[in-house]
Amino acid sequence: MPKESFILLSLSEAKAKKVAQVVQNESCRKILDFLSNVKDPTETEIAKKLKLRSEEHTSELQSH
Repeated sequence: MPKESFILLSLSEAKAKKVAQVVQNESCRKILDFLSNVKDPTETEIAKKLKLRSEEHTSELQSH
């Protein structure tokens, strides 16, 4: 069984809405899961490992 990643977040935190928006996006969820398992990866490493186009998802994450 694969290891699952979890985020513990208070609903009263101001960032809760932004986190909810990011988690709705499948690519963002993949990136967050990857970041929970790999220490300090570069944008290029993330894009290659997840088979993503880095410029597309960088702007996606930065917009949230």
